[in-house]
Amino acid sequence: MNERNHTTATEQPSLSPEEQKLASAPISKLIVAYAVPGIISMVVMSIYNIVDQIFIGNGVGYLGNGATNVVYPIMMAAMALTILFANGGGALFSLRLGEKQYEQARKCVGGSVVMVVGVVAILSVCAALWLEPICRLFGCTDEILPYALQYGRWIIPGLVPVCVVMVLNSFIRADGSPRVAMVTMLSGAVLNTILDPIFIFVFHWGVSGAGFATTLSEILGFFIAISYIPRFKTIRLTPRDFIPDFRVIRRICALGMSSFVSQAAMLFLMGLMNRSYVKYGALSKYGASIPLTAMGITAKCSQIVMAFANGTTSGAQPIIGYNYGAGNIRRVKQTYLTAAAVTVVFMLIGTAVFEMFTQPIINLFGSESDLYNEFAVHCLRVFMLVLVFGGIQMGIMNFFQAIGRPLNSLIISSLRQIVLLLPAILILPRFFGLEGVVWASPAADFTAFLISASFMIVQWRKLGDGEMRKEPAPAE
Repeated sequence: MNERNHTTATEQPSLSPEEQKLASAPISKLIVAYAVPGIISMVVMSIYNIVDQIFIGNGVGYLGNGATNVVYPIMMAAMALTILFANGGGALFSLRLGEKQYEQARKCVGGSVVMVVGVVAILSVCAALWLEPICRLFGCTDEILPYALQYGRWIIPGLVPVCVVMVLNSFIRADGSPRVAMVTMLSGAVLNTILDPIFIFVFHWGVSGAGFATTLSEILGFFIAISYIPRFKTIRLTPRDFIPDFRVIRRICALGMSSFVSQAAMLFLMGLMNRSYVKYGALSKYGASIPLTAMGITAKCSQIVMAFANGTTSGAQPIIGYNYGAGNIRRVKQTYLTAAAVTVVFMLIGTAVFEMFTQPIINLFGSESDLYNEFAVHCLRVFMLVLVFGGIQMGIMNFFQAIGRPLNSLIISSLRQIVLLLPAILILPRFFGLEGVVWASPAADFTAFLISASFMIVQWRKLGDGEMRKEPAPAE
């Protein structure tokens, strides 16, 4: 019998209150309920990343900040593996709820958690054993190495807890509890902000104190997240659900592959872009250090604006996935359009703020030379110019994830990072020097948006205008 039509005695006979909301509540209220906690979490986390660097920079110095940058790729690798199961699992969970396949929904949660614990634990052991060679691989100097080793030894034990938080949060949001997901994120960020100055300035533990504060904060979020496991509203998890069903895992990986590829590609592109700024900056009046430092600040500022897109699209995904699984195409389209409008409005406001107050924002990171300020302001303004198109592209990618179209989502995620940005970094500077490096990301963002929009138009027409889905469901 086809799995899609198969039910068992354990299946729930009626919709839970949370499913009823997803199926019939006004879309605008759902977007607010799901997206606002996500936006708050993402914005606070982005601001926290900046504040954390300020504490380390003032308490330890630039070598301390250098150490965090060298160790950061290890954390990015763990996040890439986690996103594979968090985004893919969350999308499949919502689809299965919409289809009333509750047993499959339970396996999504249990299998994703177990797989993340396994793969991140292996990564953590490898990182601990080969920490020094890994730091050297990502450009660590002899001066920075002692700090990087101290910081890394305290950060690595926290990788499994923070990754479990990430994967569970995707299911907690899909289960109708976005505020709980927000609390797990904010609790760690707030505790870290409190402990950082205590460990660095009071106890004088330096980068070890910063790493210890981060790990303790991640453990707090971990306990809050796992406490939700027996409190799921739409399903009831059993120990058997934590035995991975590799048919389900394969489908999760297919849906999450686009997010994984995007994050993994970022690792490579970070190194390539940094080297390009150093190489072409050295040939300009700014020198090698100014462009590299300015781009780091630009990246942190852009994360704040992109947090609105991240929060909105992650909040809309469970609503889209559930209603697509239930066959209610009208609500699917209404949810996407509402989320896209919210994303554009918030990102335009954020962009306007950074474009209008660029110099004061740059000054928050320290008072530097006129030459530095000149390039930093120019770099930030250019990067922000088309960032809204990157947010729209992210929404399109998440839409395809939500409706179970992993190939489309993978193509869209690969467009910006691999197909467009990589050649732009390699080609544009050959003709325009340092200015080519500056414009590489905006050029990739805008071109990726145009191509992604064409994919969306085609899919939009396929969905039709009817109340119920007419096109075939995604293949298993």
